[in-house]
Amino acid sequence: MIKIYEQCRKIKQQNKIGYVILNSDVKVEKRGELISHFADNPDCPIFLSTDAGGTGLNLQMADTVINVELPWNPAKINQRVGRINRIGQKAKKLTVINLVRTNCIESRIQDMLALKQSLFDAVLDEKLEISEVDFEAKG
Repeated sequence: MIKIYEQCRKIKQQNKIGYVILNSDVKVEKRGELISHFADNPDCPIFLSTDAGGTGLNLQMADTVINVELPWNPAKINQRVGRINRIGQKAKKLTVINLVRTNCIESRIQDMLALKQSLFDAVLDEKLEISEVDFEAKG
């Protein structure tokens, strides 16, 4: 994550694009200020957050989530998207981008996430007629 922060600083300096960073180092009292700055300042279109910093956020003013690191649990992905998919969302479309490198562990994690999501859907959605989810095919 440190490399991402460094890249953002370079982008900000070169292109004059503002951003805020929310992680576990940011005190709870300051989080509202960061969200307000992001929401109200057109010169600050980027909100960077770790999972540790992002618990309980309402970011319905945003319309895009970019996952830099995929978690093993599909519920975490849904939780990240849920930060922007809130009541009061102004955008008609939301964009979710998963940065995944092919032929490496990230692509295997993405495949496993899809399988796990299929399992969750099969168990929790009565309308689906899925009777089995094949984990063996992916090893």
